[in-house]
Amino acid sequence: MGNNLLDMKEYHIEHEELIELRNFLEKWRKYAETIDWEQAYKDTEQHFCRFTEQTGFIVPMNWQPGEIKEFPISSKKDGEKILLDYYKTDNNANLNQIFDEIKEIISKNNTKWNSLIADCLLCYENKFFKPIVPSLVSIIEGIIAEPCNINNDYKNKINTYCQKQGFDGSFTRIIWTSIGKYFDNLYKYKKFSEERPNSLNRHWIQHGRDNSELWREIDVIQLFCALHAMLTVTYR
Repeated sequence: MGNNLLDMKEYHIEHEELIELRNFLEKWRKYAETIDWEQAYKDTEQHFCRFTEQTGFIVPMNWQPGEIKEFPISSKKDGEKILLDYYKTDNNANLNQIFDEIKEIISKNNTKWNSLIADCLLCYENKFFKPIVPSLVSIIEGIIAEPCNINNDYKNKINTYCQKQGFDGSFTRIIWTSIGKYFDNLYKYKKFSEERPNSLNRHWIQHGRDNSELWREIDVIQLFCALHAMLTVTYR
């Protein structure tokens, strides 16, 4: 008799939980019907592009769309300060997570950049920032150049390649849109006779026209984040 009562009580609880679950799913279904998913997707894509254009960073791989949307950008300088604090807080906890994932990826993939990436990580650990900049620019370009089959017209071919990654409406497509914006900025045309670009520029760096005395730790972190993103979408 006792066991029967216990069984009935458990059945009653499970039945109530099932009703609650059904009610929750019905409320969610009705809420979902009110959302313009196409517009929500476009808004998310715009937020990701805005983040990259205004901070110079590829969207962090571990951030949620809501975090990107709410990121307070009043100027590039402010955005960089927030990101520097984010990656440096708690003894570089968030930056070390990126470094650990980079190490994991290269340990499982024998790329031709593995030893150079390891050297860059060692340089950062010892606070030798400047040698990292041209090295990571070269590696990042190399990672995307191979699938793009690039020999010339870098910017347009990278753009075309990024636009073809993922399928319409996918989160992967949004990530690649951010990557495309990043390369747009990195490859932005600027005559060597003009004033120095206000952000890292591949041509100025690789052709020895940039002033390495102006390369900062935040520039190095930006490049490591770009490396992390490129390794993640390419090898994971």
